[in-house]
Amino acid sequence: MPQYFGQLHTLDPNWSQIESVKTVEVSDRSILFKCGNVCVKISILADNLIRVRYAPSGDFLPRRSWAVTVDDSDWQPIEFKTQDIEQTTEIVTEKIKIIIQHHPFRIQCYDNNNNPFAIDAELGFAWRQGLMAVWKKIEAEEHFYGFGERTGFLDKIGEVKTNWTVDSLDYDALTDAMYQAIPMFMALRPELSYGIFLNSTYWSRFDIGVEQPGVWRMETQASELDYYIIYGPKPEQILNTYTQLTGRMPLPPRWALGYHQCRWSYESEIVVEQLAKEFRNRKIPCDVIHLDKLLSI
Repeated sequence: MPQYFGQLHTLDPNWSQIESVKTVEVSDRSILFKCGNVCVKISILADNLIRVRYAPSGDFLPRRSWAVTVDDSDWQPIEFKTQDIEQTTEIVTEKIKIIIQHHPFRIQCYDNNNNPFAIDAELGFAWRQGLMAVWKKIEAEEHFYGFGERTGFLDKIGEVKTNWTVDSLDYDALTDAMYQAIPMFMALRPELSYGIFLNSTYWSRFDIGVEQPGVWRMETQASELDYYIIYGPKPEQILNTYTQLTGRMPLPPRWALGYHQCRWSYESEIVVEQLAKEFRNRKIPCDVIHLDKLLSI
C-alpha cells in the first residue's frame, strides 16, 4: 500500500455572487432589497448606526443573537430620507449617507464631508458552501484596532484574526486565536473613524489586507451575514454606540477591586491554606467568604 505524506491540494468552491437589485421596499425603520433569491435588509437604528443583513436563502433568522442585548425595535425611531437616483438608493441620516448601488449590489458609506468609509470592494458580498463573506476597501492612512484579546502590535492591518476561542497555553506575538474572540474592530484615519461589529457566534474571521492588499474581508460560517456599521467620527462615540448594542457591565463592588491572585494550580492543600493565611496576615483584600472556607478546612 503506497504512503502519502503532507496535505493533498484541494480547490475551494467558487464564490456565488449576489445578483442586481430587483425590488426595493422601504419601511419606517429599514429598507429591504430583493436581489433574486438573496435578500438584503438595511436597518437604520441611529444617526450613526446601521445594521446590514444578507440572507442568501431569502429568509432571515427569526431570533436575536445573544451577543446583542437590544432588538432593532428597542431603538428610538429616527428620521431618515431615501431616494432612488440613477440605479442607486440613497439613505441619509443627520450624520451619514449610505448609497446602495443596484447593478451590481454594493454598499457605500459617507460622512457629511463626503469622506468614504466601509465601501464595498469589487466582489462585495458572496457566499459558498458553509461560508459567506463581504469585502470592503481599506482607505489611505486607515488603521485597525480591536478584535478582542490579541497579541502583537495594536494596529492589526496586514493580519488575519480568527474569532474562535482556544486554550492558548504557549501563545506568542504571532498567535491568532486565543481565550477571547470579540468580532468587533475600529478603523481609524485622520478624517474619521468607524466600527464594524459582526453579529455572529459562529466561527468567523477578519482578513485585514493579507490576501488582497487594500481590501479587508469579513467571513463567517453562519447561514446569514449580519453586521453593524458604526460611524464615529471619534473612537469614544463608536464605543458608546457599540456598548448600547451589547450592554454595559455594572460598576463592580469595592471588594472586587485590587490585588488578584491567579495561577494554574497549587501543589497541595497545605500550600492553599498557607496562602490564605498570608492574605490575612498581610491584610490583602480578597474574597472573604472564599478565605473563610479555606481556613475552615
